[in-house]
Amino acid sequence: VAFAAWFEKKFKDHIPATVKSFLVPLITCGVTFCLTLWIIGPITSAAANVLSSFFTWLASFSSILFGALVGGLWQVLVMFGLHWALVPMMLNNIQMAGQDVILAAMLGTTFAQTGAVAAIWIKTKNQKLKGLCPPAFISAIAGVTEPAIYGITLPKKKPFVITCVISAVAGAALMITNTVAYRMAGMGVFAWPQFISNDNNASGMIVAIVISLITTVVAFAATYMTYSDEPAKAKK
Repeated sequence: VAFAAWFEKKFKDHIPATVKSFLVPLITCGVTFCLTLWIIGPITSAAANVLSSFFTWLASFSSILFGALVGGLWQVLVMFGLHWALVPMMLNNIQMAGQDVILAAMLGTTFAQTGAVAAIWIKTKNQKLKGLCPPAFISAIAGVTEPAIYGITLPKKKPFVITCVISAVAGAALMITNTVAYRMAGMGVFAWPQFISNDNNASGMIVAIVISLITTVVAFAATYMTYSDEPAKAKK
């Protein structure tokens, strides 16, 4: 999509206005599709393989550093689709070892976004932005953070950075407490049951819930204290 946006800007002015509505999307999609198959796709696949190898090594080197990096970078990886490099590791860990740390390390990201969106929802005076917050907040609680990321925190930049930092701390905290997932569940609040052990020990889930709530509160407080609406542009 990033390439398509750049490519369209480069050539659309050279297309006659009479056929622009037809040829611009056709050419953009056609060229992007071909390059995705032959160049962009292989490059991102190679990058995903490198990331997978790196995180495998990091997990064996330092679980705390692993948790901080996975938690802090998860939202960035999602933006580029590179988080899929870690999904096979999750599945393999659960299948072979019966537990996984990646699912634990990434837990804080959805709750950091939830807290940040709640803070912006309360503080902003921009009615359009305020209207975007309720559905993004509800989605984030359920683990779907794309509306919060792309619609609110990323465009505002500082809230996105705040959520990444807090998610990194949450990931490290979950590794310090040896919290692991025993199965793949949903995201957000629906992820909590995956921390119940196979012998029905719920202590891991309790730790996950506590850290999730702390993450939400800290993200809310940090965003509320630092957020301010952009000044309205003066009309010419």
